Amino acid sequence: MRGLALVAAVVLAAGVARAAEPLPLFDAHLHYNDQALLRYQPAQVLALLREHAISGILATSRPNDGTRILLEQQPADLWVVPFLRPYRVRADMST
Repeated sequence: MRGLALVAAVVLAAGVARAAEPLPLFDAHLHYNDQALLRYQPAQVLALLREHAISGILATSRPNDGTRILLEQQPADLWVVPFLRPYRVRADMST
């Protein structure tokens, strides 16, 4: 009976330790439009993602320049999935 209790305690402790580890996050809808490019440099954006344990992003922008920049500058520990949009300027969205 003691052996069973010991096994249960070890399994429980392992589960608690695993639960304390942060889970990697994937941001499935990150906009990096021209307005954001003016305020946040790509290095700042990538540093924020790393700081918040984001391991991947689905990047989109209008125009597509922001998406291309993030894809070109992605570090080895970040997965950038480009999602190119048909909108070149804000007015394209209303047509």
